[in-house]
Amino acid sequence: MPCSYLARTAAALALALSSAIAPAALAQCAAGATGSHQFHAGNTFHQTGAYYGLDWRVRPNIDQPGFMVYGPYDTRFGVGEHRAAYYLKVNDITTTPRPVIASLQVYTRKGGRILAQRDITRRDFLAADTWQFFTLHFENPCFEEIETAIYWHGNAQLVFGQVYILKD
Repeated sequence: MPCSYLARTAAALALALSSAIAPAALAQCAAGATGSHQFHAGNTFHQTGAYYGLDWRVRPNIDQPGFMVYGPYDTRFGVGEHRAAYYLKVNDITTTPRPVIASLQVYTRKGGRILAQRDITRRDFLAADTWQFFTLHFENPCFEEIETAIYWHGNAQLVFGQVYILKD
């Protein structure tokens, strides 16, 4: 019985809170930002690596594995389908073995919920020292701060140019 009472109480509380949200706030969530929003080394955060001109670079035997880029904490994006396009390059695609170089992620900051993720290896790049986009599609929840991240595994030089977030 106590579990049933707690479940009913939680459901009633959730219903009360959902009806308290103003219709204008819901409309704003649905609309959200339009167009493309660009984030680069200067307006994101870094746990490892260093500036490389205007870009951000990590190098084996110099930098420790970790988040080469994370952020922004952005609430402009409304509910619905979006994509994050990471602009990256690697210095060498022929070296073996070809383990995971980096893990790309999009997640909500407050809930810490992963919305999309992808591991990339040297084999995923078409050529060395050539910029390439890697895209993650994700469903954006309402009223959440979106964060993109690149976790670098420490085994290949990788350069980050930008990440674009677009509404599909």
